[in-house]
Amino acid sequence: MSTAGQIIDRVYREYLYRPDDQPVRTTITADVAVSDPSFSYVEAGLTTEEVGLFTVGTLVEVNQELMRITGVSSNLLNVVRGESGTTAAAHSASSTLYVAPEFPRRVVADAVSDSIVDLYPDLWHTESVIESLGRDWIEVPAATTGVLSAMIQYGDVWLDAGVRFLHNFPDSRTNQAVQVEGWTSGRVMLELIQKFTRPASEATVISDIEEDWEQLVVVGAVVNILSATDVDAHRQDYMTETFQAQGYPVGSGERLSRAAIRLYEYKLDKAKRELARRYPIPVVQSGVTYGGF
Repeated sequence: MSTAGQIIDRVYREYLYRPDDQPVRTTITADVAVSDPSFSYVEAGLTTEEVGLFTVGTLVEVNQELMRITGVSSNLLNVVRGESGTTAAAHSASSTLYVAPEFPRRVVADAVSDSIVDLYPDLWHTESVIESLGRDWIEVPAATTGVLSAMIQYGDVWLDAGVRFLHNFPDSRTNQAVQVEGWTSGRVMLELIQKFTRPASEATVISDIEEDWEQLVVVGAVVNILSATDVDAHRQDYMTETFQAQGYPVGSGERLSRAAIRLYEYKLDKAKRELARRYPIPVVQSGVTYGGF
């Protein structure tokens, strides 16, 4: 299972930057607090031309924060924090500093988050819970969108049960609940359908997305980036090579974004068929769900 940050790195590595064509980068020399108006960078290892990029008006990036340079004194930069819709944040010494990034990390992170959320309703994940009925309904997580199956314990035996999914149920702290038909007590085992949520941070482990779906998230992020960003010819060539390597060559005169969409649709259709094979569709009668056991 990957973290959100690792998936973001895959987008950069597989589609945006060739190994031999990385953006100019170095590191910061010390911790930077949220309110610090200046910081120093490590000049060692940079060429004269690269050092010359640190000029007034240039955007630099640390983690997901963009800053605009307002003054330069040797390797000390005066900056305006939280530029271009990003938020000022604390940064640790040795954090990577990018100069004039073509694809800011915040943009790529948002594209990945949107791609994860947009998997639903075509794809979804399941969560199994066992609860004890102390009333005629059970509170379920806010991300729940339905029930695949339900069973209730009767002595030493588990019996199939019908359930109603209560959406926007005000008595539940999550606004979501399940009502078991004909039962008000006993242990209930539920297989819940859940949508995907936005990662809280880059450190969030994306545990509810299957390994095979990560490439789908990556391609979806590329589609989002192409729809919002003008990509230069050099970068288009690299993306084209990646599509070709995956068996989806870009046709003559075809827009790169269309090729990305074709690849996404292919991978999505494959994932949907596998999901449908694994989880039979439950039967719903008069609002009551009887799982596809």
